[in-house]
Amino acid sequence: MTAGDELYARIVASPEDDAPRVAYADWLVARGDPRGEYIQCELAIARRGLTAVRDEVDARAHALFAAHEKESTAPFEAVDAVVSFACGLPYRARATGRAILAASELLMRHPIRELWFYPSEPGDVAALAQLPLLSQLRALELNGSPTGRHLDAAGLRALAPRLGNLRKLSMYHCTLDGDGAAGLAAGALEEVVLAGAGIFDGGGAALGAARWDRVESVRMADNELGRNTASAFACNPRLGRLARLDLTQNRIDDAGAAALAHSALLPALVELQLARNTLGEVGTAAFARAPERRGLVTRDLGGCRIGGAGASALAESRSLAELARLVVTECDLGVSGTTAFVERSGLPALRELAISRNGILTAAYEDYTDWSGTVVGGGYRPEALNAIRARFATRWPELRIE
Repeated sequence: MTAGDELYARIVASPEDDAPRVAYADWLVARGDPRGEYIQCELAIARRGLTAVRDEVDARAHALFAAHEKESTAPFEAVDAVVSFACGLPYRARATGRAILAASELLMRHPIRELWFYPSEPGDVAALAQLPLLSQLRALELNGSPTGRHLDAAGLRALAPRLGNLRKLSMYHCTLDGDGAAGLAAGALEEVVLAGAGIFDGGGAALGAARWDRVESVRMADNELGRNTASAFACNPRLGRLARLDLTQNRIDDAGAAALAHSALLPALVELQLARNTLGEVGTAAFARAPERRGLVTRDLGGCRIGGAGASALAESRSLAELARLVVTECDLGVSGTTAFVERSGLPALRELAISRNGILTAAYEDYTDWSGTVVGGGYRPEALNAIRARFATRWPELRIE
């Protein structure tokens, strides 16, 4: 093993430590290898200490990489893997189906910490679960088909015990039952994305009750989650670091919303996304009255039928003292609900309000056409939104209306 091999092995063992990377770059430069200068440029950019000459260094790094891109990526392409680079070396890989079996050994010889995996047939996830590569990953993204047929529950159950070192786990279009969900609810995770994952309320409740002491962000949009999931999150004493919770496009009703509103176990929560759920004015009013949610900064209720009464409760809220951004598009507010926000006495920190498409100026909707007259889309004419903005401008001139 050469001195260069030893330095590279140190990088693979500790990719977050810059010292081995610096030493390896210096070693390459001393031998006239331009890859060394490329690593030096990338490290300098990553440290953000080059404000005055950043563009120049960035351009040099791009030029160096372009000159040696084929040489750098050829070994990975030979095993049908695609890699992305950071700080001068490979850090993320993408692989499809059984190609990961051939690529795994090669990837382990590099500082790969992220894997995007696209299973192509049943059994691919179970095969992935057997690979030693998983132990060096810090982020894993699994992308199934829209039907979820390639991210099967059995494969995910086999995979779950191998994910203990991950910091981020993302799954799209999978089939995740309660047992599989429970298996994912442990480890050192800090961020979880389970979008379109086919999770029903039982599996969501298992995740909501997880031992996620380090999790700061959970996105579970586009599933079949209901009040049991919301209640599980609300009652979990291990979610003290949870800052962002996205339950968009599920089946959270008024009872589930009220549980989240009044939970004293989510002290760090600053962003809550509940757009396109089934909650209405009762669940909205629960948030408006909940002192436990005083720390919320962003709230999305777009597509929830909160009506004029729900809008009035929010507009008069003194509990949501730090709320800076509120989304209430397509919420059936009508004139009364919109007027409530114009004349509001609450929400003292509000700076952004998304309030379009609420039954006002509906005739302003129009089709968009190309030059031949073919309809290619639709939307609201600018004057419709401008008319709504004008209603707020006199009293709230600094409020951004969307």
